[in-house]
Amino acid sequence: YNDHAGICGYLNNGSGGACNATAKAYIQTAKNQANHYGNAPVGGVVGPGLAQLDSTLSKVFPITERVRLKAQVDMFNVLNRTNFNGLNLNASNSNFGTISSAFPPRQMQLGARILF
Repeated sequence: YNDHAGICGYLNNGSGGACNATAKAYIQTAKNQANHYGNAPVGGVVGPGLAQLDSTLSKVFPITERVRLKAQVDMFNVLNRTNFNGLNLNASNSNFGTISSAFPPRQMQLGARILF
């Protein structure tokens, strides 16, 4: 397997075949013709990136002279952007070349700590 993969690019590019709006393939998964040289450079098949904004808000409230209460809110993926996991690169799997899962949506957690 010394042939290079064929990159689909945008899924709705209208090129037909394995690269169309109904396919989930990120790379061309169909068997290429003999001696076909794909359009992917070495190391060019990479999965989608991760773009996520996380934030923390905290406040310390004095209770007594030596005891304080720290309240905290942690927010992950604040903008609720869909971030896909990597490609399925197992060639014997029927989902080869597809992205079949995503990272979790926006999540929040509340916490409190007594400091003394």
